[in-house]
Amino acid sequence: MIIPLNRESNISSVKRILLAGIVLFSIIPDIGIKLQLAGFTWTAYRLIVPSSLFLVVLLDGFHIRIDYRKYVNRWIVLLCVWLFYGGILFFASSYVEHHDGLIELLSIFNGLAVMYCLERLVKNKQDIEFCIELVLFVLSLNIIIAFTEILTGHHWLASAYNDSMSSISRYENRNMATGFMYNMNDFSAMISCLCPILLFSKSYLKKILLFSSVIIINLINDATICNLAIVIAVGFYCFFLKNLSKKGTIIKRVLAFSSVFGLVFILIMIGTNRLLVGNNLIGAVYRQFSNFQGHTGSLYIRYNVYRESIKAWINSCFLGIGPAGFTNYFIANVKDAIVVNPHSLFLEILTEYGVAILSGFAINLWVLFYGSYKRYTNEKIKYIRRGDLFVMMQVIVYIIASFAPSSFLGYSYQWLIIAISSNMVYFSGLPQSSI
Repeated sequence: MIIPLNRESNISSVKRILLAGIVLFSIIPDIGIKLQLAGFTWTAYRLIVPSSLFLVVLLDGFHIRIDYRKYVNRWIVLLCVWLFYGGILFFASSYVEHHDGLIELLSIFNGLAVMYCLERLVKNKQDIEFCIELVLFVLSLNIIIAFTEILTGHHWLASAYNDSMSSISRYENRNMATGFMYNMNDFSAMISCLCPILLFSKSYLKKILLFSSVIIINLINDATICNLAIVIAVGFYCFFLKNLSKKGTIIKRVLAFSSVFGLVFILIMIGTNRLLVGNNLIGAVYRQFSNFQGHTGSLYIRYNVYRESIKAWINSCFLGIGPAGFTNYFIANVKDAIVVNPHSLFLEILTEYGVAILSGFAINLWVLFYGSYKRYTNEKIKYIRRGDLFVMMQVIVYIIASFAPSSFLGYSYQWLIIAISSNMVYFSGLPQSSI
């Protein structure tokens, strides 16, 4: 029997199942069980999200009316255009290998599916709160698994440590965290992007513990960019906090937060060999600039990648080289290329899909940020402003952390956090929790 979705009711059992599936498998796309079909590897995420889209359309009907006041609809339109344009480049570009190109287009389609499903399923405050609680749960689970990996050296099935074809599997140091992701950078980028959701934790102690845990895990994984993203977002949070709480509460919480954050900051700046942490921000920055002068190191490699990426974009007449064409272009045209991945989401979009798609992507992020900022400065209701502050922090972390991994476009969780943030800007009712 088909159970219709009632727009006016609270979250129905069907909506809970669909929302739970989308949220959980967007953050944990690969549970270690894979299906080989038609030459493709189908992870849980690649199966669950399209299935959820089919069920949403079946139960709720297909709606094409676009309400641009809903920020999520702006993303739906962009992703539709993105897919159409990517399809043209798929056949037109000589740098597109069809198997990899289809996988990347599938990732974008699944992003569209996540956006559409949340647009249809998230209708009120309770729906958003349900998504937030699930994200908090999965983030906590990932942190527990991360410390288990760090202490034991054992990793989840999907980890590169268990992939004999990966160079990571031959590392002597297995005491690093990959969680449900493939490698350390992927995992650190993911938990960092989810970190702003801690703003909604009802326990202030839990908020501090989880935040500190993310920082420490990033230190162990040598994810300096991810920690930089969190530090900037927290600074942004502290700057706006004075407008969100009473004076006495601000002083107490700033002092409590500063004591914990101060310890973490010392770890970041000077490092320590305890807790398996041997990395520090000062040393990392110094080494990068020192190595750059000697034409070595990550910073110098990124500089060359970014420079050659701009050349690739220009050579494509500013149109882009096509889905998943980045690596193929570098192999064919860049002599002695050490790295053949973009290491920047925005450069990845620009090089593969051109300036039009990148402009739409950047404008949507700006509209999301500015819409939150504008309402935050004018709104009087505290818990609404808290949601706006979260969205601004989320955009900041998302932009900076997207420079950390080698490639970011295929990550499933990014569409989830954008969809949740977009719905928060639109809906006035947000979950109330302490700050």
